[in-house]
Amino acid sequence: MIGGGSGQVDPDPLRQWLAGHRGPLYGDDPAHPGGRSIFSVHPVRGGDGFVYVVLGGAQFADAGGFVSSSRILSVTLLLLTSIIALGGSIAVAIDRRTRRNRAQVEALRSLDQDRRRLFESIGHDLRTPLSAACGYLEILELDAGLSRDVRREYLSIVSAHCRRLARLVSQIFRLARLESPGMQPVLEPVSVCDLARDIGARFERDTRPGANRVLLDIEPSAPLVLADCELIETAIENLLDNAIRHGGPNCASRLAVEIHQASLVVSIQDSGRGFDPQAVCASTEGVQSRNGLGLIIVQRALGLLGSRLDIRSAPGCGTTMSFRLAVMNP
Repeated sequence: MIGGGSGQVDPDPLRQWLAGHRGPLYGDDPAHPGGRSIFSVHPVRGGDGFVYVVLGGAQFADAGGFVSSSRILSVTLLLLTSIIALGGSIAVAIDRRTRRNRAQVEALRSLDQDRRRLFESIGHDLRTPLSAACGYLEILELDAGLSRDVRREYLSIVSAHCRRLARLVSQIFRLARLESPGMQPVLEPVSVCDLARDIGARFERDTRPGANRVLLDIEPSAPLVLADCELIETAIENLLDNAIRHGGPNCASRLAVEIHQASLVVSIQDSGRGFDPQAVCASTEGVQSRNGLGLIIVQRALGLLGSRLDIRSAPGCGTTMSFRLAVMNP
């Protein structure tokens, strides 16, 4: 039996009809318990049910054989069930499109929020050194009685803030380039070991007395990788600069290149105070933090390389930042 309650009908006549039996066939009439009437039926495409029509009236009782043989009503039911199935398909398609559009709107809203946070971070990072430099320059301009040593100290502070501004402007241009829609990696064989040695030596040359030093721990026989050399250099430079600035005075930052299975692991470790992992996640997502734009640039560069930044840190235990690159097949 199919149906439910008083609407149950015997499915055998329905199956005979659908199998092509020429009849006449009589099916259960849910409106008249115990009664049987001429009917027509057709399965609903895309579902498990039937359209079951009981034909009432004397004209149908007299013309039962004609109805069974002509199949005209079957064609009508076929059209009806097709319309029902099509309506269901359209409803499903509309629902899918609605969900897709809703997801796109949410993604655009999230992107807009990230952009706003990024601009706020850039504005804050630029305003701080600019305001400090302007303040010291005003003192130097207005107070002619300052001693030579004090003037030299103030000029040194202004110079440091100007260098910070120059670095921030350079980072902004680099970030804009990395986020350009036309930015595509230029793949070539790269010796990450040689590149890391060059970057470490350059940072060592630029290190001032008392500043954080760079220690190299590089695998001597590491294989080449197929990647964009400039993007790798961008990632290592920003990570190393971040480690030096936050490692504290007279400390050392470790730049290591190691082989792990089929990958090269590049890691930069500092001996600074460390920070909470949740603050790290916020920083890499563009929220203004003590790390500035550096980690955002690293994340964009690694994304273009098909890699990701791994950060391990805890308060008082320093920070290690690393990423992986697949080695070339021999």
